[in-house]
Amino acid sequence: MLSNTNAICPESHMSASSRRSSTCGTPGARGFDDAAFADLAGNLSEATIWNLAFFDSTTAIWLKAAMLPGVTMQILQRQLRRQGIAQERRPWRLRQSTPPLHPPS
Repeated sequence: MLSNTNAICPESHMSASSRRSSTCGTPGARGFDDAAFADLAGNLSEATIWNLAFFDSTTAIWLKAAMLPGVTMQILQRQLRRQGIAQERRPWRLRQSTPPLHPPS
């Protein structure tokens, strides 16, 4: 379940370990196990130490927002390309209730 705590964390250019000690605080301090970050427009981008992605049975969907590409993300992208599996970047706003599995109409 996602909860918008209205905390602004404009530090997407920083590593997650740096952000943990920054003004963004830690998810545990707000009563959550983990946190996902959104940009100022409300687009989800990444989590504390992992990237967000979805798979709709044919396409890997990476979120379209400012983020640091994680090592695992880069490995997965490379392997998906080698396997011929389609990949797309789509925005997903925090206020949307379902992941961006289908292209906007």
